[in-house]
Amino acid sequence: MLPERSTSPEQFPIGGNKVESVQDRLTRQERRLDRLALHCQAMWEMLRERAEFTEEEISAKILEVDLRDGRADGRISQQVATCPSCKQRTSTKRETCVICGAELGRNLAFEV
Repeated sequence: MLPERSTSPEQFPIGGNKVESVQDRLTRQERRLDRLALHCQAMWEMLRERAEFTEEEISAKILEVDLRDGRADGRISQQVATCPSCKQRTSTKRETCVICGAELGRNLAFEV
């Protein structure tokens, strides 16, 4: 009979650290998603109450934004920005330019 194998992180410290790292990243992403959902809900309620937008209007705008990349896939596409320092094009998901390291800033309030 073969000895019983343990799969505890203590026995495999490298693997355990990777698992913890993945768990930490997942927890951060869940918090980020919760925060964005809360902000979106609050904004929607304000718009519905003060500007009197309808569910149909918001649904149409969501579809319009979704289709900006040519696909209705429920995702917002990665945007491209021009670095204010070196004028090279770079992803808006980055905080700094990959070419010169300058800070890019955030133009979209809810970009994730």
